[in-house]
Amino acid sequence: MPVARLGVALVFLAIAAIPLQGQTFGEITGTVTDPTGAVIAGANVTITNVGTNQARRVVTNDTGNYTAPFLVPGAYDVYVERPGFRPATRKGVELQVNAVVRI
Repeated sequence: MPVARLGVALVFLAIAAIPLQGQTFGEITGTVTDPTGAVIAGANVTITNVGTNQARRVVTNDTGNYTAPFLVPGAYDVYVERPGFRPATRKGVELQVNAVVRI
């Protein structure tokens, strides 16, 4: 029995030694506008992690705003498209832990 108790105690110590991580995400947000500065509602925004090629798709709201929360830190490409407009891309957007990047 003492060996079993020692094993259980070691497991609890190992778990307690694991550092607790805080928020490890970031957010990319922004407003899509045309060349005159008018907002574009209903634009498709694709945010792609350059390292993993994972993509998150969001759509702009009535005021042209979009938000993509809970993104893993890293480099991202942001691609925007809407019928009737020329697509636009912003490459290499760096997202840090706990950061909110406005594009």
